[in-house]
Amino acid sequence: MTDTPRSKQTVTARIAGNRISQGYLALVAATLVWVVLDGVLVHHADGSFAAVWPLLLTAPSSLPVLFLPLGEGAAAMALYGAVVPVAALANAYLIGALVRRVRRGSPAAA
Repeated sequence: MTDTPRSKQTVTARIAGNRISQGYLALVAATLVWVVLDGVLVHHADGSFAAVWPLLLTAPSSLPVLFLPLGEGAAAMALYGAVVPVAALANAYLIGALVRRVRRGSPAAA
């Protein structure tokens, strides 16, 4: 039994197997670092909108969290901390699938 290239592909290869997905994940990670530094190092008289940027970067996968009653405190931060990385990985997977499809070339329309 021979292994086909398709059977050797893993989820990890689809998520970070190309430079576009890697760049996207790096951008989301850098934005999360910026949000943490903004929250820890900068005092705001009002709230900061820094935490909105990771949600925007991971849209549309992260948009359902906007409809949940988050409230404040540790539970809200835990949900936010779980949703953004999962949404980023889901988007990177879709970006990787799209890049793979474009590189293979889509079949001509009949």
